[in-house]
Amino acid sequence: MDRFSQFGVIASKQALADGDLAINDLNAEEIGVIIGTGVGGLRVLEEQQEVFLTQGPGRCSPFMIPTMIANMAAGLTAIHTGRRGPTPARLPLVRRGLMPLAMPFA
Repeated sequence: MDRFSQFGVIASKQALADGDLAINDLNAEEIGVIIGTGVGGLRVLEEQQEVFLTQGPGRCSPFMIPTMIANMAAGLTAIHTGRRGPTPARLPLVRRGLMPLAMPFA
């Protein structure tokens, strides 16, 4: 799990604890995760670039893309908190703040 995903999971767990929201079988499918980000795990990209340059493309990790995609933080947060509701993929920059407000009405 990349560091940006770790921050997303931990921040979401803290928000759930602060908001006293209990996720159970009755509401898990109604609660989704939206985490706005412009880019995913850059640390993984930098590490794999170094591997590529020093050891060649055959030594790059096949998990690079799944680890660094922008919606990985939201997906891992849903897994770690038991949410099964909508978890939209990467959001455009302009709508990032508006999407969480509009999603319940869609």
